[in-house]
Amino acid sequence: APYLDVITKSRPPLTPFPILKRLSYSETLEQDPMSLKDRKIVVTGGSRGLGLGLVEALVGQGAEVTVVARGAAALEAVGARLGVATIAADVTDEDAAYRILGEVRPDIVVLNAGATPRMGRLDQLKW
Repeated sequence: APYLDVITKSRPPLTPFPILKRLSYSETLEQDPMSLKDRKIVVTGGSRGLGLGLVEALVGQGAEVTVVARGAAALEAVGARLGVATIAADVTDEDAAYRILGEVRPDIVVLNAGATPRMGRLDQLKW
């Protein structure tokens, strides 16, 4: 079967770190571009209130949701009830934010967490 030689020669070598396949923009458009099914979504402040409502809606649409909030008990309850991944962290901590984005690699990020803004003259604040 000469066609098997072509298949095995063109296959990349096996490595302990497989390459993750992410859809290109054109491949995404070929699918329903508004579908949230199987999209990785991080929701900050998703353990109660509006954030929790967003999480429930996203799960209902078939998204893979990760909820980030500070309250471990509320996160545990959300994870158990909705079957979502949870991360206890303060997203105002820059290192935590980078770590979460690096680990989850979301398609969409919903920034819902409330934080007290720094006070000062607007021309002296960094955003």
